[in-house]
Amino acid sequence: MSNIAQNAEWLSGVVILFAYLWIFSVIRLKYQEYRNTKLKFKFFALRDRLALLVNQGELEENSIQFGALRDSINYSIASIDDLSIMHVARMLIDALQDESSSLSHSLFRTEHEEVQSISEAYLQLNRELLVKNSSTVFFSIFLRLLELIRLLGISAAAVKNTPRKAIMLIDNVASTKAA
Repeated sequence: MSNIAQNAEWLSGVVILFAYLWIFSVIRLKYQEYRNTKLKFKFFALRDRLALLVNQGELEENSIQFGALRDSINYSIASIDDLSIMHVARMLIDALQDESSSLSHSLFRTEHEEVQSISEAYLQLNRELLVKNSSTVFFSIFLRLLELIRLLGISAAAVKNTPRKAIMLIDNVASTKAA
């Protein structure tokens, strides 16, 4: 084969690879939009259930529970794209430091069965949201661990898909390099 034919073959392979990557990224983006929209509508349904309780007179509109739960649901809807573990940790630290915080006093403590059901569904949806938005962070941590293993000179075959063995090998290599 001539050099020009090899270059053309290589170039066509690279173009096909980039086309596949582009198609994959478009599909992934559309899927993320779909997941975000699906979660938003689940939060809207929770907020509607809460508003229905107020409309039926089963819950006072100016109660701390209603206000705290409505505000929490609205916050989750507004931050559906970027709510992560770090945001929740910061929010919880702020709420727990504030003695008068409605979150720390009454958001999830109730005698009303429907409000309790809404609170539990809200927590479940937030868990889904956190997993969805934090998967990128976990993937990044995984990539950093792989890079660390490569830098320390540990072969993938030696690890054999066992995290405990990988950690032991990392500790052994780090201690021998330190000594």
